[in-house]
Amino acid sequence: MRYALTALHHHHFQADGWIVFEGLINSQEAEALELGPIRDGWRTFDAVRKIACSRPLGEIAAELLRVPTLRLAFTERLEELPSTSLQERSCIQGLLGALLINLQTHEVVVINPLFPLDQLPKSAYFLIAYASERACYVKNEKDPFTHLLKERGMVFGDPLNEGHHPLVYRR
Repeated sequence: MRYALTALHHHHFQADGWIVFEGLINSQEAEALELGPIRDGWRTFDAVRKIACSRPLGEIAAELLRVPTLRLAFTERLEELPSTSLQERSCIQGLLGALLINLQTHEVVVINPLFPLDQLPKSAYFLIAYASERACYVKNEKDPFTHLLKERGMVFGDPLNEGHHPLVYRR
């Protein structure tokens, strides 16, 4: 599936820092996103991995973010939206943006990393965060999962690697 983005899509995203799409996720896929752990459910559930690592979704994000490559930084199920931006609450340096899938309406919202998450309509979301190819793990006490990567053998300053954070899109 190739989604044709228009100049209006690009303009809206660049001006507002976010844009909403309908019809990219069906109800069966949205239900799968409610499985597994809150953070990084893609690691244990194939149905979640299929969506989180989706090349078509990655391509839409990459085009809007104007980058040639996207690395999967993390996924997270958000029952309520934090009052910070994605960048402020993440232990990944080099975040480029994210997709947030509304678990009720199935709309897909693409945001830049500085967009205040609490500006979105109140709902439960599944977040797919994307980072640059050279992103790294840093200490950030605002990230409720800041030590999760330590449990996977990483230390602060380590670059994200293909084994833990696959590339989901490369132009």
